Amino acid sequence: MVIIHCDFIYRVKKLDEENIFMNVVRSYL
Repeated sequence: MVIIHCDFIYRVKKLDEENIFMNVVRSYL
């Protein structure tokens, strides 16, 4: 249960970082 929770948080953080990255890329385009 804890492992699944940590994995979920990790995926959300990763998605959030990708979103920030995409926003930065779009702002430069």
